[in-house]
Amino acid sequence: QIPGDMINGFLKPMHDVANARVHSASWGAPSSSYTGYARQMDQFVIDNDEHLVVVAAGNYGANGLGSVATPASFKNGLTVGASCNPNIDPNGLAQFSSLGPTADGRLKPDITAPGSQITSARGGSGSSPSCSTSVKSGTSMATPIIAGSAALLRQYLQEGRLPGYAAIPTPSAALIKAMIINSAVDLPRRYSDGSCFGSTTSISGGANLSPN
Repeated sequence: QIPGDMINGFLKPMHDVANARVHSASWGAPSSSYTGYARQMDQFVIDNDEHLVVVAAGNYGANGLGSVATPASFKNGLTVGASCNPNIDPNGLAQFSSLGPTADGRLKPDITAPGSQITSARGGSGSSPSCSTSVKSGTSMATPIIAGSAALLRQYLQEGRLPGYAAIPTPSAALIKAMIINSAVDLPRRYSDGSCFGSTTSISGGANLSPN
């Protein structure tokens, strides 16, 4: 269960005790409003500007525009939508991936990553652990991909691997967010189904624009 006080309930302990600097959140509720949970995540990033929070956009895309979930409606982190499995179509948006804008008119999601038909580890239950895999779809699958990419990018900057630039010992969440967004290209089409085998609609511009 998500605590009412997320900052002290789990965000700060992860930051202060576990020394985490990237948080991946694959949960949410069907509301595009700027809710208390969204405000808490924003405040946490303000107070801990090295810590990037990455949140799943939600799986309410069938509801059309304005279907982005909360706390994905926040401002200071990355909201992640789901593109198709790259073996099927690396340039398509899965139908279930929630769309912006937020209730107050902001463009969301910030980025997409493969989230349709993704092979993942299968969890066991109780005294029956499992080492097998399963195929899942959802923005919950796309979000850890972006979180992992953010962690690698942070290490890349810390180790001074960016050509022509000195090492950045403490790269900010805002810097990593900006680099990820600006490394992307727009997806040209959205599928009518979550498996990315159905018909498509152009999202190259206008009201249907959905940035990758």
